[in-house]
Amino acid sequence: GIPSTHATFTTEIMKLEHQMLFLTQAAALVHGVAALSDPQHSTLQLSEPRRAVAAASADGVVVFAGGCGPDTSTFVCDYPTDIIDVFKPSNGGFARDDSNNISLSTARGWPTACSAGGVIAILGGGKEGQKPHSRVLDLYDTSTQTISSNATSLQVGLWGHACATVGDDIYFAGGKVISQSLQPSMSDQVSRLAAGADGKPRLDGLEQVAKLSLDREAAGATNWGDKGFLVAGGTGNWPPIDVPIVDAFTTPVEEGATPCTWNLNPMPPSPLNEYWLGAAAWNDTVSYIMDNKTLYAVNSDSAFCGQSPTTNVTIPFVSGVPAARMPGNGVLVDGVGVCFYSAVPSSLVCYGPDQQAFGNFACDATHVSGGITATGKTVFVGGGVDLAGKITDVVDVFTFE
Repeated sequence: GIPSTHATFTTEIMKLEHQMLFLTQAAALVHGVAALSDPQHSTLQLSEPRRAVAAASADGVVVFAGGCGPDTSTFVCDYPTDIIDVFKPSNGGFARDDSNNISLSTARGWPTACSAGGVIAILGGGKEGQKPHSRVLDLYDTSTQTISSNATSLQVGLWGHACATVGDDIYFAGGKVISQSLQPSMSDQVSRLAAGADGKPRLDGLEQVAKLSLDREAAGATNWGDKGFLVAGGTGNWPPIDVPIVDAFTTPVEEGATPCTWNLNPMPPSPLNEYWLGAAAWNDTVSYIMDNKTLYAVNSDSAFCGQSPTTNVTIPFVSGVPAARMPGNGVLVDGVGVCFYSAVPSSLVCYGPDQQAFGNFACDATHVSGGITATGKTVFVGGGVDLAGKITDVVDVFTFE
């Protein structure tokens, strides 16, 4: 369920174990560093174990959609699912709501999900990893609890693409393409899913508006207030190679617009550094990008466009964020900070800008290639596989005061 084949899963596990040693050695660095207060921790369950899920939230409703079952390899999706698990507030917490029995229009793994206007948009994905990917857009309206679908929304099927919401519009960027002749390549496509007069995404509203500076998949993405969005890192051009590139688009993106392009400061070990980066917005003027060593703060117009350096914070432990291989890895926790899922060890890593403090909170399960989302002060990390490739149905839930 990893949308590129530049390394075997066994090799990735070895790299993860290598990071474990770094974490042990770095434990002393945490001593004496200001830390965020511990959140309340509980668990929920998906209706079925799976990885390569899309996760998003809107108006207090949390969704885990699609995914892949117990494949023999994490690089394919031989057993895709159309399941949509919905979690809603209940008795002071959250509970899975199976009453509506909704599902995706087609079963697929690695779809990408973002929300706007109370609607969760679930785009692309695929089966097997050896055939052309899905062109489908499914829209889940949390107010009506209904699904609408456009089977040909994308011009070319994608998986491994990134998304970010700016105002009422959702932008999708990059991804991996399998041609009709079964040849893999990366995409440079940037598309906007426009909203209608009601502020909700339109089923016919997806249009290609720009291109990335480099074709790539597995990038991190986040908005920068209501001014633009960032597409950070990823794996570019076939055969895949990890890239530290950041493309910054000012919104609304007009057709043919080009981004400001700049580089992060990649640090070894590669390739776990710039592949599936974490990215999250804190407020209208500060957004963060996280790799395995550094938290980059994009906190000015000039930093957004690469004309001045970002404000960098060294993480006081080795982050397993890129190793999580998790799309959309980065969420806002209202009034607290930004949080990311780290695979090694399995934990929620958070940073509070006001306190300038980190927190590292253990998960009950390992969620490599799972999903993460948040609503209010509650973060959900669900699905995925452990380091032995076993899939999970566990959703780790963290609620901050």
